Amino acid sequence: MLASKDKSCLLIVDMQEKLFPKMLSQAKILKNISILIESASILKIPVLFSEQYPKGLGKTIAELKVLKDSLVVEKTTFSCGGSKKFIKVLKSLNRSQIIITGIEAHVCVLQTAIDLKGMNYHSFIVEDAISSRVKKSKDIAKKRLGDNGCDLVSTEMIVFEWIKDSGDQNFKKISKLIV
Repeated sequence: MLASKDKSCLLIVDMQEKLFPKMLSQAKILKNISILIESASILKIPVLFSEQYPKGLGKTIAELKVLKDSLVVEKTTFSCGGSKKFIKVLKSLNRSQIIITGIEAHVCVLQTAIDLKGMNYHSFIVEDAISSRVKKSKDIAKKRLGDNGCDLVSTEMIVFEWIKDSGDQNFKKISKLIV
């Protein structure tokens, strides 16, 4: 299944002040999540941020421009799917494809993706926009996500699936974000 801009919601999981500095490949995931946020904004795709216990882990990092119309949901459960508030917000968006980025791949990202898949959402995990503190943890998470029927994709795959055609009015704007 390809991602569709009309069915997608971009989810940024727990990219928070006290957690992010401990992650591997910080520059890469920050760049790719920023590309996805900017592309979603251009294409009017809803953007949803989760924050795991922000009193302890801080807010979403300043480097990720939280769009004025993006939604931020605080949670204490590792899975966004375990938060009643998150599920209520997600249902209100009426989107069936969840494009998942963030940290940590083997905890909150994994649990969220598998839970949402179990709730009949289609979970796309953007492999070059997730991270963990330890490479092995991310590797194991990717295998488990694939084994559970989640799609592992790249930033470019998602962006070009969203626009579908080089004749799209937003193609030039979005392709400039990637090159």
